[in-house]
Amino acid sequence: ILREFPSPTEIAVMAAWCGQGDGYLALTVNVAVTAGLMQASKSLGDGSGSLKDLFTKFPIMSSVSGSSWYMASLLYSEKFVKLQEEVAAAKSDAGKVFHNGWVDKEYRPKGASIASIVWAKILEAAGDNMNYGVLISTILENNKLTNITWLQYIEVLLSHTAGIEPSKPLGSTDVPSWGLSKTWLCNVSVVAPAADTKSMLWKGKPLYQSHVSYSTTNTALPVTPESALEKEYLPARFSVKVGAGVDSSSTLSYCATSVVNSSQLTLKYSGVEAGCLPWCCQDSFSSSAQLSNGISANFEKGAGHLSVSACTAASSAFLYGLVAYAGDIEYDVETLLNTQFIPSVSAGSEPADAFTSAPKMLSDLSAGVTQSSIDALASGGVHWLADAGATDISGIASAIAAGATEVFAVFMQPGVGLDAKSIPKVSVDGEADANEVLPNIAGVAPEIWALYMLCQGGTLPGGPVFAETYKDLRGKMEFFDLKQTVDSSPLTRQVFGSVKATTVSNKWFGIPPGLTINLSFVYVISSLGIGDSSSDTWNNYEQLISDIVSTMSMPENEKLIQDKVLKGTFF
Repeated sequence: ILREFPSPTEIAVMAAWCGQGDGYLALTVNVAVTAGLMQASKSLGDGSGSLKDLFTKFPIMSSVSGSSWYMASLLYSEKFVKLQEEVAAAKSDAGKVFHNGWVDKEYRPKGASIASIVWAKILEAAGDNMNYGVLISTILENNKLTNITWLQYIEVLLSHTAGIEPSKPLGSTDVPSWGLSKTWLCNVSVVAPAADTKSMLWKGKPLYQSHVSYSTTNTALPVTPESALEKEYLPARFSVKVGAGVDSSSTLSYCATSVVNSSQLTLKYSGVEAGCLPWCCQDSFSSSAQLSNGISANFEKGAGHLSVSACTAASSAFLYGLVAYAGDIEYDVETLLNTQFIPSVSAGSEPADAFTSAPKMLSDLSAGVTQSSIDALASGGVHWLADAGATDISGIASAIAAGATEVFAVFMQPGVGLDAKSIPKVSVDGEADANEVLPNIAGVAPEIWALYMLCQGGTLPGGPVFAETYKDLRGKMEFFDLKQTVDSSPLTRQVFGSVKATTVSNKWFGIPPGLTINLSFVYVISSLGIGDSSSDTWNNYEQLISDIVSTMSMPENEKLIQDKVLKGTFF
């Protein structure tokens, strides 16, 4: 476990694959890009075009949100690996193969009963063709609308599509051989409200005032993208060496060690029990706990016992903006629906129970808020986890903290169609300005929001990772566009490129200054969203996969990828 900043000379060259988060778009872009690279690599390495050969030089895999769905499936499911190989072999039919093998065969309900068949047809009609189809089919798939949790949804998703059962631990030895001994960084964000802010953990029925909230005891939390709204998040990661066994420890500290060993992860819990009338006879209770011991014992030393599905759910809990700092109305809605849109976790529970004991403790509050129940929350170190995108949507910061100096990143930009010809300007003058645009045309250096966030002028917790502004990086970026196969497509633009950057100290991620980072990337711009926009249907995601793989397989494009991307970066 990383205990202190190593000097730049002490860090050997190490490579990391990093997957940006963006829900279903991230999942499908990763499937397609990996398929295209597998095909292009057949003339290199051992000539197999296999995952093992492609990722031989990458001991670190760092993922965020939807890319964590992808990486969890790829690292822990032979079935999904087989599907990835079939998609790679299909080329122009890649999307159809994914649709048949993942959406129809696995995502849809199984069973020969009339009810199962009818339900599968309803999901097919909603997800494949209708506007907001993926969102609709996702909601319908959870047909128990009175008891939905994000954790349960991801457990069902991974179980159906990859055969990863909820009890499968990070340290499982039943894993595909290609990923053995690789370090997986499943990035998350800790909801850590500053001393003068609170995050609601539980609220009683509407009109009554019973509630429990928590905050940290420190006022010096890092600046975050939403700091102006007093919404604080700390970067964190669940990490493991794949296949090392359930008794294995994490490969990297859960949070940067200087943070864990300070008072900045001391949580203060406050509870109120309403009387017989909502406006009177209230009893108040409080307690506090330091999380470092629980984190060390259960999230680090006990990492191998943590659930793959639960860690993945935390990494992708994209509705944190509605829940982590919810107002009374939002929380009343969640209470009425009897749901939990982001996962709660207990740092003080056994690692195998970390994601199940916390919801139970919160549920038990319905029997009454007492000093004993507040003390139990403090002893358990119960807190919310949010999508890793709340702190670093790229996954690059954690990879660098783990020792990577060579990075291949999968970037993407949702919601930009061919007719737009532009995307929001982020950095020409080193600052973000959503009201300005730059041409989105071949030959113009791309505007990559996820990379801008890491630079001077970005909004990463505690300051930037890189010494340069995005304007600096963009000015020295080497890149090339792929010639596209069609003029009308969910695929707007696909760019490969590389750039060098130098780190500055960022204690919140555990990054030392002075490292030279060789960053290579693919950047996919698409008209599709993360699964929540009008064009997001399974048919359109199928088309996007086919278009990406077909574009990468064109002879002139494949030669560029082999010469400028695979040679050197991968082989």
